Amino acid sequence: MSKSIDAATRTKPVDVRAAVEAFGLALGDLVEYGERTVQFPDGPRTVPGGRGRIRDVWAGKGEAVARVEHEDGSSDAPPLDILRPALATPCTLGHLPASADVPQVKAALRLLIQDGQPLAAFDERDRCISAGAYLDPRRETGDVVLEFVAEHWPAAEREELCTERVRVTREYADLFRVTGWTVQEFRERDHTGRERLARLILTPPAPEVKVPTARERMTAALAEYGITAHHDDSWLVIPVPGSDFPGVGTPQLVAYIYEAHEDWVFVDAPMEHWAGTWQIRFNNGAAEVVVHRCDADADPASATAAAAKFVAAFRAAWGG
Repeated sequence: MSKSIDAATRTKPVDVRAAVEAFGLALGDLVEYGERTVQFPDGPRTVPGGRGRIRDVWAGKGEAVARVEHEDGSSDAPPLDILRPALATPCTLGHLPASADVPQVKAALRLLIQDGQPLAAFDERDRCISAGAYLDPRRETGDVVLEFVAEHWPAAEREELCTERVRVTREYADLFRVTGWTVQEFRERDHTGRERLARLILTPPAPEVKVPTARERMTAALAEYGITAHHDDSWLVIPVPGSDFPGVGTPQLVAYIYEAHEDWVFVDAPMEHWAGTWQIRFNNGAAEVVVHRCDADADPASATAAAAKFVAAFRAAWGG
């Protein structure tokens, strides 16, 4: 238990820097110390050890005494000679350990780090030991709550903290909006009854779904029949068995998407973006004729499968 530090405890001032440095320490150092026996008017008592930062040093009752400010804001006055440098406290940044592998937390964390935003640090007991951004995931919905949290602040500085929290939270909102996240603002009343921006509910942008091009669809569909298609400008060329492809005048099938409304052909764009469908022509080296045209109402996958099936059947009938 921390004991109070009153004027009677201090007998005379000392050279603070010299006293602390004599023990290999410095003002502001994070230190720890074990329990000790202290003589009180009613007899000796055991005072528990602690952990905190050295804030002051003075001479008291024949020994150098340090004021150590604990992480919870309380203070103690142990002898300077029992202090030792504290081991670094394991901490997590921006979230609690249980949230480390949550996808929306990881995505938001990357964005905050890239933007240079400070992250809140938490000790092994999940207490905030450094101010910054804190992410709390909503696993059921895929959202994540973001707020600015700080370590213990004196009551006299509460207004300053509230103002800083609003300013930083607005920065967070701008950052996530511009990168495609959905941002909901949550407000709450502060100690004065005033409603202020307190935290954000963030929804990650929907993952971009890659739509395959007509060429990619047909290449994959023909591969299931062991057939290779060759890309040539705006169409695919499929040689027939026994030909000397790519020789001049070689018999071959030519596949492409024909868009009747625009009167153009293509294979290097997604079929979903246009009204056209597969058309296949046969070139015997001297003339070319349409031998297959898919149903214009068929979906891209069905139309491609039907066209690939026709190509396989045509080549088989040709002799391969």
